[in-house]
Amino acid sequence: MRGDDMKNRYLPAQFNERIEGFAPEIIGLGLAILFIIFTLWPWWVNGLVVLGTWSLLTFGGCFLFPGQSFGKRAAKTRVVDHRYQPISWRRMILRETLKWTFIVVSFGLYIPLALAQFSQQLNRQTWHDKLFKTYVVFQYPKVN
Repeated sequence: MRGDDMKNRYLPAQFNERIEGFAPEIIGLGLAILFIIFTLWPWWVNGLVVLGTWSLLTFGGCFLFPGQSFGKRAAKTRVVDHRYQPISWRRMILRETLKWTFIVVSFGLYIPLALAQFSQQLNRQTWHDKLFKTYVVFQYPKVN
């Protein structure tokens, strides 16, 4: 398929699709934190539970579905490069790790700032998308 055909097959993911793709990570992380609050395990076990939950939900899907986490798969969105090809799992891991680093370091303030920046862009890129030269696109079904 030519580049123009690929570009016409995908549209930038809008607010609802981006939130739908991100929600399983936030919900899973929130449930993991809620779970460890009510356990009497050592701090390092609690850390492993939270880190394991985050890793599974954020990175688990990208090994099975190129350019997608489990949430992005459910939202029918995909992370692609400038040629509209799915990004490698290494690039996906780096991109997601940077995104979550921004979220943690800013105490969550990165989320509304990224959404505000996202809403101002026609291609719907956030800062972590710009840094990794990626786009999150909604994948329409193949039409013959």
